[in-house]
Amino acid sequence: MAYKKSIDVVIPTLNGSKISKTINSLNFGKIRPKNIYCIYYKKFNFKEFQKFKNITFIKSKKKRQIDQRNLGIKKCKSDLILQLDDDIV
Repeated sequence: MAYKKSIDVVIPTLNGSKISKTINSLNFGKIRPKNIYCIYYKKFNFKEFQKFKNITFIKSKKKRQIDQRNLGIKKCKSDLILQLDDDIV
């Protein structure tokens, strides 16, 4: 039975030092998210993730994780939203 609902993922991060494994795991998993929103504060190196077309990087003016999550959730348009920490894998 095929999974038909779309999933967006929101990942807040401060510096993204551990986010690479999480994003790779999401994009090479059994169910691939329609969109991944990485909400970052200050600086973030995007080059590593340019190969993925489903990732959007959004700069937050606020450092607090809850503010970053809310910013990402506002962008989501899929049936389901998954919130993850950047170091989940």
